[in-house]
Amino acid sequence: MTELNHGLVTTLPGHVRKSDGTDGICEKCDERDCTVILQGETGSFGREYGFLCDECYKETTESVGSCDWCGRYAMLSPIRAMDEGLAGPVYDVCKTCQDMEAKRLEKERKYTEM
Repeated sequence: MTELNHGLVTTLPGHVRKSDGTDGICEKCDERDCTVILQGETGSFGREYGFLCDECYKETTESVGSCDWCGRYAMLSPIRAMDEGLAGPVYDVCKTCQDMEAKRLEKERKYTEM
């Protein structure tokens, strides 16, 4: 998802609007023109939008909801917590939480290599 700066946001995550045709290529498949703009995570630090084609939008709406780790409404991806091992539960987690987890794991890896 990409962040845009369009002033005050009065819509909630999950809001959809049609592309005006100038938003480029779908950021999920990188093949078809963007036809739909999906509002994702929205908060005091800004908001994110997904620029998607119709086909990818249909697939994506199945993976939009509340993040299992932070509770924010966003596009989600399945992930396992490394601390819980391969037999642990699968969580639906937003990109922000995934990035934070990756940074935490990288920091831990560097610390243990010392």
